[in-house]
Amino acid sequence: MKRIALLLLSLFVLVGCTTKMPSLDTGFKQGLSKPVSQSTNHKKRFMRYYTPPHVGVKKADTNSTLFTVEGFDVLMRLSIDKIVSENFDYDKKSETEKTQDPVFEDSASYIDIQDETRNMKVRIYKMNEYYAIFLNNESVDMLAMVPGTNVSITLESMVDILKTVVINKDVVVSAYSNKEISNYDSTYSEFFEQTPPETGTLKDMYEQLNPNRD
Repeated sequence: MKRIALLLLSLFVLVGCTTKMPSLDTGFKQGLSKPVSQSTNHKKRFMRYYTPPHVGVKKADTNSTLFTVEGFDVLMRLSIDKIVSENFDYDKKSETEKTQDPVFEDSASYIDIQDETRNMKVRIYKMNEYYAIFLNNESVDMLAMVPGTNVSITLESMVDILKTVVINKDVVVSAYSNKEISNYDSTYSEFFEQTPPETGTLKDMYEQLNPNRD
């Protein structure tokens, strides 16, 4: 009887260890602590960046890229209006009231691939069985919808990529200074089309949190 009890206790400990979800801040801290890549391996008209070997690129437009991290999509979008507004005045939307508070929120300064100091902010929301991860700096927004067990590796990968993004600001300003700004490309649309049905408010939340991005 004692041996059976010990076996059951061991099994309980083992199962508990294997299913325990990492702390929500783990991926953020790990991504910040990793050395920034000294080179990029993807180049587009407005930007270039580095993706780690475990990160796939599913689709890319001029303004957006759809990555995959362990089978889940990660959207990265260029904040064109914010870049252009550094040189020109544009009407801004005020941020609307949130319908819920994040379960985790943090910000940090970091040194990017060009040895410049920048700031990034992360917000994580619990949405049914998934977690919505919002990460952004001054020029780029990133978003992912993953189960709890994938939060750490996904957020770490997002931070890793964001630290390497280099924006061709002169090209962006030249391309958009005299026309209406719109970031609604097919990559953006595809991401929200593939999110779980029970998280149908994700697009609305994204646009609330990034009122100057649309």
